[in-house]
Amino acid sequence: MTYARLFRSLDLGPSTRHGALRAASVRQDDEAATIRMEVPGYAPEAVEITTQGRVLTVTGKAEGEAADAADAFSRSFEFPVDLDLAKAEATVRHGLLTIRVPRREEAKPQTIVVKAA
Repeated sequence: MTYARLFRSLDLGPSTRHGALRAASVRQDDEAATIRMEVPGYAPEAVEITTQGRVLTVTGKAEGEAADAADAFSRSFEFPVDLDLAKAEATVRHGLLTIRVPRREEAKPQTIVVKAA
């Protein structure tokens, strides 16, 4: 089964800024899943990432005098149990938020050595 079938994006509540859903992509490999999400104009401290169970939620609030409710967003992602949300790491660079969620050690592919009998 491909990871795309296991991953689910949950768009809960107000998830728009000026009426457009935050663009996000999810990629996975044997080591981790990576979310890349556009957050132009948001300082790293204005973006909050929380987890509960298998759900990771990204929220953002624009700051400053011109900020209003339309400048807030929230987007949630539900992951399979083989990812370790407690070890997720996030960075923002040039308006692109990258969140890396590693696989649990027991879920990573293992190699079994074949010995002569």
